Amino acid sequence: MLFRCNGVHDGNKPLSSDIHHSYHIHEISLEDFEEKRYSDPSKREMTSEYSSFEQAFAYFLKKCDITDIEQHITEPYVSNINQISLF
Repeated sequence: MLFRCNGVHDGNKPLSSDIHHSYHIHEISLEDFEEKRYSDPSKREMTSEYSSFEQAFAYFLKKCDITDIEQHITEPYVSNINQISLF
């Protein structure tokens, strides 16, 4: 997985020291790839780009430049693609 949009989940660390307690993104770097760290990418960042599965899906499509998704995937995933963020 080269790019992953995650929601809130337990990261096994205190709330203030772990991005896993917020919406966040994981992305594999070239160094991760070279060192075969596929499931534990070093590039992690919190995001306010989405706050639901539908918004994360829309963000993923936009970030990966995937177009005409409506031809391949139907409701409920494409219904909120143009939904604005609360943040």
